[in-house]
Amino acid sequence: MITKKLFGTLADGREVYAYTLENKNGMSVRILDRGGIINQINAPDKEGRFTDVVGGYDNLDYYVNASGYQGALIGRFGNRIAGGKFTLDGKEYTLFCNNNVVNHLHGGKEGFDAKIWNVTPVDGDAPALELEYVAVDGEEGYPGTLTVKVTYVLTEDNALSIRY
Repeated sequence: MITKKLFGTLADGREVYAYTLENKNGMSVRILDRGGIINQINAPDKEGRFTDVVGGYDNLDYYVNASGYQGALIGRFGNRIAGGKFTLDGKEYTLFCNNNVVNHLHGGKEGFDAKIWNVTPVDGDAPALELEYVAVDGEEGYPGTLTVKVTYVLTEDNALSIRY
């Protein structure tokens, strides 16, 4: 089963939704369309008691103002690019430096963690969410258009599969 609920509204008026995947065992995973953030995982312990095992935030403002990436998708690059510059095919590209003002980190000023992704719910025995984002040529200084797809699947055996 998949449910969708308003999680909050950004300062620019865009709405952020939380999608909850629940399997037949009662396990659930809540994912936000902003940043593909895994906000909550309610999983059973060895006695079968369910508890949230993710240190997610209860409201959108915390995610917007947090200094970390708290369960979000990152990109185009996962790590630091020294000096915020790289060369590809003989051309130098300059990226926004968001890591101590000397390095480019996890996609820049507004990486994939801050984007609203297009979501397609796929209900069934193994509920799934397909998220897609298109990063256009020049976004954050990167060359080329990149289409990113990520699929979250909550399986019948209480596993969360994430495919990029």
